[in-house]
Amino acid sequence: MFQRSQVLRTLTAPCNGERLDRVLADDRWRFRTQIARAVCEEFGFVDARGEPQVSNCAQALSKLEARGRIVLPKPENCNAAKAEPRRREERVPDPIALPDTVHGVRGLTIELVETDEQRMVWNTLLHFEHPRRTTTFVGAQVRYLIGSAHGYLGAVGFSAAALCLAPREHWMAWSDEQRKAHLHRVVCLSRFLIRGQCQDLASHVLGKVLIRLADDFQARYCYRPWVVETYVDPQGEGACFEVNNFVLIGHTAGGKRHKEAKEEDPKGLYVYELDKEWRETLGKPEEELRPVRDPHEGIDSAQWAETEFGGAPLGDRRLSVRLVKSTSMLADVIGHSITAHTDADRAAVKGHYRLLESKKDKTVTPENILAPHRGRTIERMRSQETVLCIQDTTKLRYSTRPACTDLEVIGSNQTTAKTLGLPLHATLVVTEDGLTLGVLRGSFKDPEEGPHAPRTQQWIDGFKDICEAAEELSGETQVICVADREADSFAMFAEQRRQGKAEVLIRAKHDRKLLDDRKLFAVMRSGKAPGNVEIEIQRVTARKKQARKQARKGRSYRMVNAEVRYGRFLLPDPKNEEEPVVMYGVHVLEVEPPGDALPVEWMLLTSMEVGSVADARRVLAMYLKRWRVEDFFRVLKSGCKVERLGLRTSLRLQRAITMYCVISWRVMTLVQLGREVPELDADVFFTEMELRFLDGYAARVKLPKPSTLGAAILIVAVLGGYQNRTRDGPVGYQIMWRGLERLHLMTLGYELGYEVRDEQLSACSHGNSSGFI
Repeated sequence: MFQRSQVLRTLTAPCNGERLDRVLADDRWRFRTQIARAVCEEFGFVDARGEPQVSNCAQALSKLEARGRIVLPKPENCNAAKAEPRRREERVPDPIALPDTVHGVRGLTIELVETDEQRMVWNTLLHFEHPRRTTTFVGAQVRYLIGSAHGYLGAVGFSAAALCLAPREHWMAWSDEQRKAHLHRVVCLSRFLIRGQCQDLASHVLGKVLIRLADDFQARYCYRPWVVETYVDPQGEGACFEVNNFVLIGHTAGGKRHKEAKEEDPKGLYVYELDKEWRETLGKPEEELRPVRDPHEGIDSAQWAETEFGGAPLGDRRLSVRLVKSTSMLADVIGHSITAHTDADRAAVKGHYRLLESKKDKTVTPENILAPHRGRTIERMRSQETVLCIQDTTKLRYSTRPACTDLEVIGSNQTTAKTLGLPLHATLVVTEDGLTLGVLRGSFKDPEEGPHAPRTQQWIDGFKDICEAAEELSGETQVICVADREADSFAMFAEQRRQGKAEVLIRAKHDRKLLDDRKLFAVMRSGKAPGNVEIEIQRVTARKKQARKQARKGRSYRMVNAEVRYGRFLLPDPKNEEEPVVMYGVHVLEVEPPGDALPVEWMLLTSMEVGSVADARRVLAMYLKRWRVEDFFRVLKSGCKVERLGLRTSLRLQRAITMYCVISWRVMTLVQLGREVPELDADVFFTEMELRFLDGYAARVKLPKPSTLGAAILIVAVLGGYQNRTRDGPVGYQIMWRGLERLHLMTLGYELGYEVRDEQLSACSHGNSSGFI
């Protein structure tokens, strides 16, 4: 099996230095190409056809020259690299009478580009009609023209693959040595142009090209490629690739390829296997393309930060490593600055602030920081039959930080004084039972582009993101977007109809006029209730008007007996621009509220079919889980105290808040796992030293040993102030974040005590062996 020569590595090996110097010392070589050919002959650098690898060798010699290792003659033609591919002066004529569908296309052919005339046509098509224009391909390359009786319909071009892509290397699971030896087996679909509007033409052409690609490579280069990779812009749908069984395996990091290039957004990385047995050839086991992760997997104290942040696409591996270290330290001192950490690691503190202050604005973004956690969240979503993606917005106030720049106006008081801060629009994923699985998205600014008002567009963008995540699931998981009244808009319902990849469940705000001129709420309230349901209403403490908080009425805890009604509705577009949308409504109304309390009444709208009382109760149960996102914001604000951050720019705040979002999710998950699955092993979350301390502390406060997660969480809660009385409710989030902070400090003291004891025992042992004691 042909393996690519490691030209640069071979030339830089210490044992080959004298051989290379001997070739360069030959006075016969006047030009760089001659030297490259001589080096190929000396070291046996040949391709699969047995021809010398002159181009690769010339590149390697240029790199050695740049390092100061060798001296080469001046280039023969300094302008050769700047020359553009040859093309025609005029555009290629447009297709004539192109039919609407691919089935009507006459004489469709896939032409392998071999002649100079074909190359000029190919270059002309790309130059005038492809958004990225034509280019000079690198490495092995194959090009095709799409011909027909109507004229040229497009062009396709394959070239060498990227040297290193983290998602691809993870998916292929090959070693670095294997990548360097077999990278030529991966080819890149670099250009794909389809002319005109013809339904299914792109997917049909791509399928035909993929059928013959391996044979054409074999005929030209004497080897067959294994995998095709390509990139899809964020605004591209990639439908023709999915039809041809391309698989989305990740996203690129974006940024610049070189100094002169423009900044690029991250793109979707799709792959297609030409040879299904390539893993067997390399001796690699089959990799799961859509890995599944249990909700509790990977949240242990030792490795959780690496699991949730490792490999973040920040443009520099060192920044990704720093992100893992910083987040792990912040989780130990929840609610405090990183300088409060007991490690007293000045380098770590300095590195943390350098990360937040990084000038790589295009790569060190909140989206890229959250990207690994988003991936783990999607893996946890695959383990569920139904997941709820809860959208909501909260306002983070920073009016007491006048030195902070780029903040937004998020409100004003009676004196029209402006309140500065950041609006955080987050998507929290939970199971149907309410167990949090992760944070799917966090946006800090209202959209500046879109057909709708910024606030409405924010909800729609969040729903589109949920649909993108749904595409990465196995198809067996039902995804439901849950939102409160602010998301109630016809545009949201219309978007759900277009996407069709996730359902929506929204509490209605607008009393719409139906097609028969009746009002929605009146129709939902009408008729006899076919069923009842019991709802648990939590207690709310009354609050007077405060400087930054509105007054709030109190509410006592009670169980509500409510009537349930449901129905199917056709909601018209208020702008008369789109067809009416079919939605199902669920009406919940409390029966006989106590005293002067207002009855609980909810109007819920959903795209899920509701045909029975059981369906209506399930929809209601899903909506009640919406409160999880309020708990998440409470942990973020009161536990992590993100509104006290003293950073000086909006971007730095966004980076730090994104890190704290994942920390908040972890605290919530710990509390919920202690309630839902207390029988789990305690080492799912706690380290060995933490369990040692908890074991000793449990004996002191007369609690059961921390042999299970539930028992360990109870001990941590007692550390945080939980009284563990008979009538006390379950452990809450506030108690837990206090307990975790104290656990870190006490475990440190416990560990130091162990080290002192070990030193004393070692000294005693040494004294006994020497005869002094």
